[in-house]
Amino acid sequence: MAIEMGANMLNELGRLNELFFRLYGEVYENTELLSKKQADYMMERLFDQYKSEYQKLFIEKDIEDKQALFLLKKRRKGYVPFSFLFWKNKAFKLFRSQITKELDEYFNYKFEELEKAKQTFNLEFPEENIEDVTEEQLLEEDNVEENPLEIEDITE
Repeated sequence: MAIEMGANMLNELGRLNELFFRLYGEVYENTELLSKKQADYMMERLFDQYKSEYQKLFIEKDIEDKQALFLLKKRRKGYVPFSFLFWKNKAFKLFRSQITKELDEYFNYKFEELEKAKQTFNLEFPEENIEDVTEEQLLEEDNVEENPLEIEDITE
């Protein structure tokens, strides 16, 4: 941001210099048509005008810099904690709300992906809460033999 403003000022200063060099050149070319006193007076007035325009550019740049600095200080004041009382700290509250917002967005996105996957693969998940399932229900669903790796003897 500061680099852009500095480049902008340099461009404006370049245009200002080109304009006044051209004007000085025109006065210099026409010095034979003017008296010495008149040419000197015009050069002085051009120089005064140049100083005025240069000062205006400098003040505009200074205002832009100070505005940018003010905004940066204001942002820092909001995000850098000055006390460790987290329940009263504005920076912590902003940080917490930002993290909460990002987490909500992330989980909503993941939930939408899950819904899309369920629709795509026609998956159906039981609506019951896993905490409501008792141990007996889990044991009833498990129809596991005592030795599932035991191979039947087919030679008999």
